[in-house]
Amino acid sequence: MAAAQRGVLAAMLAKALQRVISNTQLGQFGGQCQQLAIGLLLRRMVVRHLRQMRALYSSRRDLLLEELLRRLAGAITPQHSGAGLQFAVTVPAGHEVPWTLAGQAAGLVLRSLSRQFLGPVTQEGWLLGYTALQNQEIRSAVAALERSIDPPG
Repeated sequence: MAAAQRGVLAAMLAKALQRVISNTQLGQFGGQCQQLAIGLLLRRMVVRHLRQMRALYSSRRDLLLEELLRRLAGAITPQHSGAGLQFAVTVPAGHEVPWTLAGQAAGLVLRSLSRQFLGPVTQEGWLLGYTALQNQEIRSAVAALERSIDPPG
């Protein structure tokens, strides 16, 4: 919603509140009424935005999981938590470095899971983010990952 629209809505809400509050009280508290109206409007906008983003990110996460399981079920294991903006996938021991290099050569951004450990590395894999990708980009990236870790021939 544009700033001008927010201003118009805030003014409309303030006028509606004027009907409830007497003129003498409004003169004393008019600015507070307008601030309250703007605050209520912004809160509703933020809640609506968060709800929309939660649904969008959930659908992207689900698509990424479906594509990974469909194309790479034997090679990787998603460590899906059901929430968040990224999740880990594990790969068989000894495969993280060569598969990461192959994926990067194919233009993928793969963040190594082994780099996240403070102590000894107990799992290899990647942290995969998905929120900035469109659905077709997710499909293309998983297809590129599949080709890079299992080249044809």
